[in-house]
Amino acid sequence: MTTRDAELDATLITGCRILDQQGIFDSSGHLTYRLPGTNAFAISARKAPGLASVDELMVIDEDGNVLEGEGTVPLEWAIHARLYRVRADVHSIVHSHSAMSRAFSVSDQALRPVYGIASPWLNRNVPVLTERGPITSAEAGDRLADTIDDGPAALLHAHGSVIVGPSIEATVVRAATLEQVAESLYRALSMGGVRGLDGNDLAEWQANTPAGHGKAWDYFVTTLDNVNN
Repeated sequence: MTTRDAELDATLITGCRILDQQGIFDSSGHLTYRLPGTNAFAISARKAPGLASVDELMVIDEDGNVLEGEGTVPLEWAIHARLYRVRADVHSIVHSHSAMSRAFSVSDQALRPVYGIASPWLNRNVPVLTERGPITSAEAGDRLADTIDDGPAALLHAHGSVIVGPSIEATVVRAATLEQVAESLYRALSMGGVRGLDGNDLAEWQANTPAGHGKAWDYFVTTLDNVNN
């Protein structure tokens, strides 16, 4: 027996709206949360994530079985199922086809740390999974989990990105920030060489930068409310 959390449900839908407003989501993509104490997760039935509602949430387990809800299971359920299976520290996951993540997924330039404020969580190059096609099987999901390893994100070749985090709020902020990091790197590359953040730079930023996401989340929620009013 699984039980969704009403507060987490509402936060998930808010997160979907934010990611849609920020241009991270388009007609595809998904944001999920882990049901506390399980490897099962809540996800919207297959539709544009910006149009998701609480009534359309489903619960799926690590093997892709629908435990609760009705509708069409998202094609890439395995992205979430197999990561929750092996990453006890992860409580929310977002997959998107954002413009900059797609660009770096097909580039020979690594998406690497170039934004000091992001250094508490983004302090390594983002790996790329060279999987052909969508992540539609447990086996492909396992290969994604191996690629991410203990990191915060991975790119999917010619596809998009996957970002993980300790909460819905943190994961949403990370997704928006990763797009900013990628855009900054892209702009710098267009001007020539890039002075990225080395180990000393990262250590300095990490020692003096708050690791929380609350400020950014509150800003996104307020901006969303202003648009809706």
